[in-house]
Amino acid sequence: MKDLIISDLHLYQGQQSVPELFSYFMDQIAPNSDNLYVLGDLFEYWVGDDFQNEFQQSIIDRFCNYSKQHGLFFLHGNRDFLLGDDFFQKTKGTLLTDPCQRIVGDKKTLLMHGDSLCTKDIEYQKFRSMVRSELWQQQFLQQPLATRIELAKNLRDSSMKSQSQMTEEIMDVDPESVEKVMINEQVDRLIHGHTHRQFHHYINVKGNDAERIVLGDWGAKGNYCLCENKSVNIIDFQLPSDYIYP
Repeated sequence: MKDLIISDLHLYQGQQSVPELFSYFMDQIAPNSDNLYVLGDLFEYWVGDDFQNEFQQSIIDRFCNYSKQHGLFFLHGNRDFLLGDDFFQKTKGTLLTDPCQRIVGDKKTLLMHGDSLCTKDIEYQKFRSMVRSELWQQQFLQQPLATRIELAKNLRDSSMKSQSQMTEEIMDVDPESVEKVMINEQVDRLIHGHTHRQFHHYINVKGNDAERIVLGDWGAKGNYCLCENKSVNIIDFQLPSDYIYP
């Protein structure tokens, strides 16, 4: 099996580079795979499935074309946890639980967005618990779309300001939390995003060799994880000079 994994595109209308990179990825790279996994924060924010315009629809259409012949799977991120049934029905993708065990590249692998591993950020974990509750989401989705968009932008700005005042250690995953979840899930490979700290870590978990692969965010270039024949590699790519954005 040839599986591809991406995360943290943070797509939004008017964004530089990333929509073009996504288009190229879906046109030229993804079709050569068997499955595509999106580990959250596909969008910069998502305030409900009624939040769809021409830009969002173009993203949905590309996923729908892919899923006609390939497997397509999603995890919620901390920016797009309100992606709902309508989105997944239109893309023909499957929403996975977080964490989720899958056979990826012929090897049992634990997939996560990664934010639940940042346990030293206590305030964020409290916020995460609140917004992931069914009651909070129901109350939020009952508000007018314009109100939800404004609230999402305010939360994003507040989050960015808060992060600028945090230490690197607090914003990164907690090694003890990583070890705990890998022991509980009985895996020696974990792949996640969220922190934007792209790297392939070789670690020791309870005396055993293991690996933690962190996907980066997308900007001037994109990146994806290629899993094939039990091997795993993070691959960076840029737009070819002759690529024409549709």
